[in-house]
Amino acid sequence: MLLIDLTHTSHTAANTGIQRQARGVYGALAELTATAPICFDPFAQDWRPLDALELQNARGELPVGRSRGAQWTLTQ
Repeated sequence: MLLIDLTHTSHTAANTGIQRQARGVYGALAELTATAPICFDPFAQDWRPLDALELQNARGELPVGRSRGAQWTLTQ
């Protein structure tokens, strides 16, 4: 199992070069081997799997925006 840190990518609507690269690397690796996208949760102070919304964002399935900052919802 390959773990890939998508902490910032899964919490931002930005579509900067690094975000496109992170999404692309994740997509390519997921096709080749068992891959688990994870993020560091600053509230739990621990690593965890992405939830459904974070996973959609990490895959680039959500609309992109102008903000470059990471956003954490109350439920996350």
